[in-house]
Amino acid sequence: MCPNVPMLSLYRKRQLRRKLRNKVQKLAPKEACQLVYELLNIFEEAQLETLFLALDSRGGNCTGCIPPQPPLLGVDPQNIVVAMCKAYRWLDISSTTQLRKMPFCDHPICLNPFHYTKFTDIPLTSLNMFQEDFNLNDEEMFETEVGFGSMSTSIDDDNDVIIPSPRTPPPAAPYPMRTRSHSAGWCSLAYWEGRNRIGRLFPVHEDYVNVFEFLPKGDGLCLAAMTSSNPESKKVKKTIGHGVTIAIDRLRQVWLFNRGEHAIFVHSPVLEPATSRTQLVHKLHSDHCMRVFDFGLATKLRTVKPHVGPYEAQSVRLSFTKGWGGPNYRRQCITTCPCWLEILFNANSNDSL
Repeated sequence: MCPNVPMLSLYRKRQLRRKLRNKVQKLAPKEACQLVYELLNIFEEAQLETLFLALDSRGGNCTGCIPPQPPLLGVDPQNIVVAMCKAYRWLDISSTTQLRKMPFCDHPICLNPFHYTKFTDIPLTSLNMFQEDFNLNDEEMFETEVGFGSMSTSIDDDNDVIIPSPRTPPPAAPYPMRTRSHSAGWCSLAYWEGRNRIGRLFPVHEDYVNVFEFLPKGDGLCLAAMTSSNPESKKVKKTIGHGVTIAIDRLRQVWLFNRGEHAIFVHSPVLEPATSRTQLVHKLHSDHCMRVFDFGLATKLRTVKPHVGPYEAQSVRLSFTKGWGGPNYRRQCITTCPCWLEILFNANSNDSL
């Protein structure tokens, strides 16, 4: 072996540590910074490279996991995760219950801050009317209806109302094995610009899919490849960036992760009151995620929910950057939004998740 190789490796580690220290947020708490600096001192070159690439691309590159090896003596791994997220992403994180892992994260304790996203708590439609059919006791009802403690937000573009939620997190259901696929696909994606559908339906067979305008080494539905004739659609599409990730877990609940720099607006039949006759649109901020669909609940809603006009209990619609509906927007229908996505669920997809 060339005798210069160890020296080059040592120089590279010092260089990476210096750059990673400089990327720590200036307002990060002192305790979190000290813990992160200790980690950087014991990280190997591969761990430093992975962390630097994740931070440099803002999660655009699907970088690998960073397990806590060797672990810091006497420090809870959960506290290390919180410290990494505080130092590099969110100053207001206080517990891992405010976070959810991205579906491509494989390690039980991962120190890659871009393998996490903040959880937005939007309760699913009340199941009280279905309690007898579901045969759920009170404790099971509570675990089914609530999500991670975080926040709910209004759909006002300029004046977001943040409502703290005291809900405690239910057990997070793991995602199915990534190698598993469904013969018919569990959903299909349709990309629209106004009233015009662009391109063909995009069937999803794996357990998560990325939808993006630009994503380094991205795999999924690339909107940049879709030809736009409308100037407003072209302008909005360029802001989508890393876009969204859509994933299904073992409870057959579907999760939406906003990986872009702008908010997205979502309507789902399972995210509005069971007696509602109008569409309720939710705002999902950048770097947040939420549950947007439940196969079992949607099947019930399809048969019992009162509705007027066209209604589809097996689909979710989301608009990039531009909101619609209610008194806060001039657009009252999603078909007037410049760039939007329709997620069409296959009710007959494999039930053995």
